[in-house]
Amino acid sequence: MSSGVHVKVIENIPVKLDADELVKGLRIRRNVDYIRNKLGSLIETISPVMNPKAIYSVSFVDKIEGDNVTIGDTVFTSRVVRMNLEKVGRVFPYIVTAGSELDDVELSKGQSAMLLNQVKTAVVSKAYQYLKAHLTEKYGIKSLSSVGPGRLDEWPITQQRELFSHFGDNVDRIGVHLTKTCLMVPIKTISGLFFPSEAGFESCELCSRENCIGRRAAFDPKLVEIFGVENQ
Repeated sequence: MSSGVHVKVIENIPVKLDADELVKGLRIRRNVDYIRNKLGSLIETISPVMNPKAIYSVSFVDKIEGDNVTIGDTVFTSRVVRMNLEKVGRVFPYIVTAGSELDDVELSKGQSAMLLNQVKTAVVSKAYQYLKAHLTEKYGIKSLSSVGPGRLDEWPITQQRELFSHFGDNVDRIGVHLTKTCLMVPIKTISGLFFPSEAGFESCELCSRENCIGRRAAFDPKLVEIFGVENQ
């Protein structure tokens, strides 16, 4: 863990799930009532055990050399990160998860594992938005943007190791770990860096992948040109 890092953990993040909202997100046109009822059943099943969590630190950009950005004792290497943090002082490394509790849910007869996956995605997305709102209010920031390792080739998934090393053993407090291939477990986990930005930025804006249920911002080809990244 980086020296001098003050880590904060949020447990039991309040997440409100609504079957109608989830149906709209799925963009289905057939069997809508059937799917809505299935989602409602899943919401009832997971609500008693649901425990989304987040960990973050209040950190600062200490040095930038080329595409190497030093935050505390941790060095991140990425052109996208460097370009976003060149004029930023304070930064908030974070990891937010839907929680391992949802991976232990046993489905009853007639419940869909595929739909449960969609519900889990909604949980982590809402937990992410909660953390973002928490940071803006607590630290008096007008607008926060985010970039995360693995969302773009310009910041490879292997840099998850650096992000996790920033928090050290504290990551265990939210029940998240990295595999040898740098995938996060539980799968429904989001990590990255929040930073103040008047313009607003999400890694999603540089990714052209269609029909992504986890998308948090529309693809922007002009930003692709500005950052000089390859279209995903």
